Amino acid sequence: MRLVGLKNIFARQLPNMPKEYIVRLVMDRSHKSVMVIRLNHVVGGITYRPYVRATTVPHFPTLLLDFSQRFGEIAFYAITADEQVKGYGTRLMNHLKQHALDVEDFTNFNTLSSVFCIIFFFCYRKIPSYLHWKI
Repeated sequence: MRLVGLKNIFARQLPNMPKEYIVRLVMDRSHKSVMVIRLNHVVGGITYRPYVRATTVPHFPTLLLDFSQRFGEIAFYAITADEQVKGYGTRLMNHLKQHALDVEDFTNFNTLSSVFCIIFFFCYRKIPSYLHWKI
């Protein structure tokens, strides 16, 4: 039930993203989600995919990739509009980074963004989202 709430937040906050794609990644067993829950309602979250061991590529079963560097790929990251600028996003990212170090055993995140997100990062002097993040 909470994954559906998280999917709805991603769909609302990312209107140009196809809903089917959001559903496919949020409900995929290879992706994990970390949520902010306030008053028994989901107010935001991050969906990511950990790459911590050798794996095959879904459409190329003979291709074996060795991810010995152990990293996570952030697919979605959003907080509801009325709960933004309250620090939930910062705390969520800090929690995810600590979880990645302690439990998942990886130290790097990768992500891609739209042009609008990159403009946001540059305007607010944050790290551009298309760069490699190191915890």
